[in-house]
Amino acid sequence: MTQLVVTSLDSENLGYFRLNLEVALKYGAKSKHHLLVVHDDNLSRSSVDKVARTYFETVSYFKHDEWEKLQKFPTRENFIWQHTARHIEENYAHRYDCWLWWEQDACPLIQNWVDHVFDEKTRLKKTFVGYVYGTTHLPQAYMDRCGIWPSEISKYLVHTGALYAQSAPFDRLAGPDVMKDVGHTDKIIVDQGSNFRFSEIKIQFPDACLLRGCDGRQQEVFLGKRDIGELDTQVRKDRYDSFLDQTDWPCGIFAFPYGEKTCYFNPAIAEYDGKLWLFTRRFRFGIPKVHGVGYWDKHSDLVIWRVRPDSMTVAQSLTPRPPRRWDQENWEDPRVMIKDGQVYLSFATWVRDHRWTIRQALVKLDEDWSKFEVVAETNYGGNASKPESGSRHEKNWTWFDHDGWHCVYSPSPHLTFKAGKGHSVEMQWKARTKMVWEYGEIRGGTPPIRLNDSEYLSFFHSSERWRGNKRRYYMGAYTFEAKPPFEPLRMTHEPLLIGSEHDPRVFEGPLVIFPGGAIRQDDSFLVVFGVNDENCGWVKIPEKDLDGLLQSVHDGGKLKKL
Repeated sequence: MTQLVVTSLDSENLGYFRLNLEVALKYGAKSKHHLLVVHDDNLSRSSVDKVARTYFETVSYFKHDEWEKLQKFPTRENFIWQHTARHIEENYAHRYDCWLWWEQDACPLIQNWVDHVFDEKTRLKKTFVGYVYGTTHLPQAYMDRCGIWPSEISKYLVHTGALYAQSAPFDRLAGPDVMKDVGHTDKIIVDQGSNFRFSEIKIQFPDACLLRGCDGRQQEVFLGKRDIGELDTQVRKDRYDSFLDQTDWPCGIFAFPYGEKTCYFNPAIAEYDGKLWLFTRRFRFGIPKVHGVGYWDKHSDLVIWRVRPDSMTVAQSLTPRPPRRWDQENWEDPRVMIKDGQVYLSFATWVRDHRWTIRQALVKLDEDWSKFEVVAETNYGGNASKPESGSRHEKNWTWFDHDGWHCVYSPSPHLTFKAGKGHSVEMQWKARTKMVWEYGEIRGGTPPIRLNDSEYLSFFHSSERWRGNKRRYYMGAYTFEAKPPFEPLRMTHEPLLIGSEHDPRVFEGPLVIFPGGAIRQDDSFLVVFGVNDENCGWVKIPEKDLDGLLQSVHDGGKLKKL
């Protein structure tokens, strides 16, 4: 009997979806069931379809409404599930009496895993089937969201706010109604931090069909030791070694003079006046206030270093004075551009102890690099020329000179604007082409470099959830047309470098590779990047190698053969 499997996909979990189906195919037979893909406006159906139909017999799609409110968990997740549940009740209830909500941190563990999950519903003879937290007599008991739900859901969730609430997870709110007719199954296992006991990474649940709650791509490790041999997980896992060991390209970490309670990271780079210069974010904590009394907890500003190109080591440093606008104004994540012989930088700027948003500012260094002044804080997106007027945080804009200042506001979807006078926008463009990337949302990185007469090149970053609220970052590259509307042309479909726990990480923060600057040197591209929010790294990528890795943006979305 054909059953309905439902999953929600976006740029954050598309890579997991592909990996899960690769693993499912490794077990053997293709599934006979129907997959309903729930998505937003930014997902390319064609790329998903190539993957989904390799495993599922039939596939359909439902584009949910745009969510304009807070992205914080669980408001957006509730919104998507609630819209999906209503859509199924209106459009699928006549064909299917129930459906499996399959989240992409739930990994298939055995052959015919979908059949085994639905067989549990037949065996238990319950309306709801899944992993139950607590026991039915406890008022706080509930079924995990990754389970089987009835198609006519409004008949069953009548006493709770699960179908419309925003602030609390819908599965917990639904608990009192669900517990009236629920069947607990060990076919779906949820990691609560204590479920798994590892002995050579073996799982102690031999009957499980789905393993839910894996952090990031750790699911590859679980899967690599169960039933299907090594898969190719060893190759993938090795890529998470130190970035120094991920590639044969020349690379390294900059060594800076010791500074107490100080670190340098998220750099940019430029050649100017015949010398190589590194522009770094300086992060200090427990330092005296410049104005007023007491100490700043933390503060970020700019330090510029001359680089010895033969050894890739730093020499003398300069510390330009920022404009004195607000006490405790921070200047983070510099990007540097040279225009008409002048040095410009862009920053993310914000003011501590104010509930103002992070904004983007374009600044210009004076002739002796002793200070910088703001040129524009363009009123675009959530940005504003006044800090109290910003409507949302703005980060990772990448500026370039194309007969006047242009800025890539977002790589995917590719949004570009031309700056006007003052803080205004003269023109804007939205490209039609969507880039497919399996490693989280593509975000701005290095200022675009003119590659040839028809293309600009930029190195970008993305990230996925790793452990808890920490994330793992990835670096890729793409090119776009050197004329409006600046359509994306080529991209790397696999990461060039990956954030690693084996790189220096004193503060135990996220695993970061954060490209902020790139220049063309001889036959290579010198790219500099932040490492784990506390160091600066570099890599020299031969132009020939990068050209081979840059493939058409339309070549993504194909399931790899294992």
